Amino acid sequence: MHRFIILCASLIFVMFLTMGCSSKAPSSDPITSPDSSSIPKTMTNETGHNLAGMWEMTIDPDTLEATVTPYRDMAGHLNLTSMVSTNIQVLSYEPLTQTYSVNFSITNNYSLFGYDVRLILFTNDKGLLLTNDDAWTDLYDRVGGLTRNPFKAFAKDQPLHKFLAHTQHTENLQVYVPWPSGPIVFAVDVSWPTNCAEPYEISDFSHTELLQDEGSTCDLEIKVYDWQDDISSVSISALPITGTYYTQFTYNSGEDVWETELTNSEGASFGEYECLVVATSGMSSLYEYEIITITQTGCTPDDNQNCTTASTIGSHELLAGCVDTVDPEDWYELIMPPNGVTGGTIDLEILSGSCYMIVYAREDEEICPGQMLTFADHIELPSSTTSTYYIRIFSTGDSAFYRLTTDITPAITHFPCEIYVATSGYPNYNWPIWEKTGPDVELSLSLLNQLMAKTNYFWNQYGYELVWDGTVTEISSQYYVLNSMDESVAMHHNYGKGTDMLSLYFVDVLNGGVQTAYAVPNPAKILHNVDNVYTVYSPTVWYWGTPIAHEHGHALGYFIDEYLFDVYSLPCGDTSGFPAGVPRYLYADPEGCYMGNLMYYAVPEWTWDKYDITDGQENWINWFQMNYPNNFPKY
Repeated sequence: MHRFIILCASLIFVMFLTMGCSSKAPSSDPITSPDSSSIPKTMTNETGHNLAGMWEMTIDPDTLEATVTPYRDMAGHLNLTSMVSTNIQVLSYEPLTQTYSVNFSITNNYSLFGYDVRLILFTNDKGLLLTNDDAWTDLYDRVGGLTRNPFKAFAKDQPLHKFLAHTQHTENLQVYVPWPSGPIVFAVDVSWPTNCAEPYEISDFSHTELLQDEGSTCDLEIKVYDWQDDISSVSISALPITGTYYTQFTYNSGEDVWETELTNSEGASFGEYECLVVATSGMSSLYEYEIITITQTGCTPDDNQNCTTASTIGSHELLAGCVDTVDPEDWYELIMPPNGVTGGTIDLEILSGSCYMIVYAREDEEICPGQMLTFADHIELPSSTTSTYYIRIFSTGDSAFYRLTTDITPAITHFPCEIYVATSGYPNYNWPIWEKTGPDVELSLSLLNQLMAKTNYFWNQYGYELVWDGTVTEISSQYYVLNSMDESVAMHHNYGKGTDMLSLYFVDVLNGGVQTAYAVPNPAKILHNVDNVYTVYSPTVWYWGTPIAHEHGHALGYFIDEYLFDVYSLPCGDTSGFPAGVPRYLYADPEGCYMGNLMYYAVPEWTWDKYDITDGQENWINWFQMNYPNNFPKY
C-alpha cells in the first residue's frame, strides 16, 4: 500500500464530499460507525489528485441493505460523521452472475468546486470487480488484488468535468462480488486546483480484421482525451498475439486518433483477447482494457465427426465452431440428470457460410444417436425425461462458421441426506466452534441452513439438490476431535452407514487439524455408493460457503480434486499421474492446463471467482448417475 503525505491545503477542499448508504430506497438517516473519524484527506503534489476518503461497504444480498463505514487503516483523519448521508442505493442483486447494481451519489455541500471526481473500486484477491468502469487507475493501490483498479467518473456532463458547489451527481455501478469476497472497499478521488494531469478518457477503440494465421496484421485506432493536450505515449499490451509486451501507437493529427499496426506474430488462435491500453502524460497514466478479436480462417479437423465421438457440451453453453469439406460435421453430446429437463432452447447462429442443425433424443437402450427430434436453427425442448441429446451440425459446401447456444433447464433430482454433529460433551455440549478473528462462531441450525442453501443454489443449475429436513443428530463427543481416518470410518459405521441417506458429519477438529473437509469415495464405481461415501467438515471451511457443494462433487459426481494433480506440478499437456479411466478433460482445458473451478482448491490459488464446473464435468456427473442408478437414493 502506498503511504501518502497529509497536506493542509487539501483539508478544506475535500470536506465537500458526502457518502452514505441505503437499500432499495433513499433515506435521510445518518450512518455512524465506532471509527467514523478515520476518513483521510490526501493530495499528491505531482498530479493534483486528492484522496477525499476511503470506505468499506457490505451488502446483504437478501435485503439489499448496504452498510458503509470509513476505512480504518489509513493515516490521517478528519471527522466527517455529521456530513455522512444515505446516498448509496442498492437497486438489485443477480445471484447467477453475483452482481449488484448500485447507484452511488456524491454531493458537494460546500461553496468550493473540484474536477474529475472519481469513485475507485478496489479489486481484491477473490475477484471483486467493477464491470462497467470508465477506465482504470493505479492511484492509491492497496495490498491484495490487481495493481490497477477500475473507477467511475462523475460530473462527466459538465464542462471540464467540473463538480460545482451545492450539486449532486449519481452514477450506476455494476459490482461483481464473488462469495465470499469480504467488504467492498472504495475511495473518492478529486483533482484540484485544476484538472487531472493524466489523460481523462480512452474511447472508440476499433481494429480491422485480424486472422489467426501467423504474420497476419490489422490496424488499430483509439481516441485519447487529455485536458492539457500533452499526451506523451499511447501503447497496448497484446503479448499473446504479438510476443512483445507493448506496441506503441502514433498520433494522427488529421483524424485526431492514435493508430498502430498490430501483427499476430505468435499465430494466436481465433477468439477474444483482453488487452491493456496505457495512455501517459508526463509521469501519470490512464488505463483501459480493450478486446482484440482474432478471426478463424478455416476449419481445423477434429474428432467429433460422428455420434460415437461427440464432444461434450453443457446445458448453458456458448461455443463457436466451423464445418467445411475437410471437417464436414460436428457432433455434440448433452447428457441430462436422471429426471430429464423441464424445457429449454438450442440455437444455431450462422456467422458465415451455410450449415444446418439436427437434434436427436436418445434413451439409454437406444442406438446412438436415437430419434431425430427436429431440424431447425432454433429448437425448443419440451419437458421430458430424455437422458441424452445429440446435436449434429453439418455443411454441404464451403466453410461455415457458427455459434451454438444451449439454455436448458434440468429437472431437479433430489438426494435425501442426514446431518450429524459431534458435541464437546459434558458440561457444555458445544457444537463445533470456529475460532476466528473476533468473536468465535458456534455451529448452528441457521449456519447449516445457509451452507445447504448455497450448496443447492450451485447444484440446482445442473439438476441436483440435497434434501435435508432441518434436523440434526448429535453424536458422541469422542468424534468431536478426529485424529485419524480409522476414527472417521468408525464414526460413519456407527451412525450413517445403512441409513440409505447421504451422511454429512460436522466435527471440531479434523485429523489432527491438518485437514479442513473431505469426502470418502470408493475407487470402484459400483461400490461408490451411499453406504461407502460420506463427507466430513471442520469449522475452518464454514466461511467458504462452498464446502458441501465441493465435497459432493466427489460424492455424486465421482470427481477428483484438481489440486491433487497441481500439488504434483504436472505441466500442461502431461497426462502422467492420472488414475486409469479418469478423463483428462475433466480437470484441464484443451491445452491440458488446469482450469480452476469448484473442484480446484490449491492454496494459495483459491478460485472464488470460478464457482462453476466444466461442461465435461456436468456430463460426467450425469453419466455416473445414469450408469449407476442404484448407488445413491434419489427421487
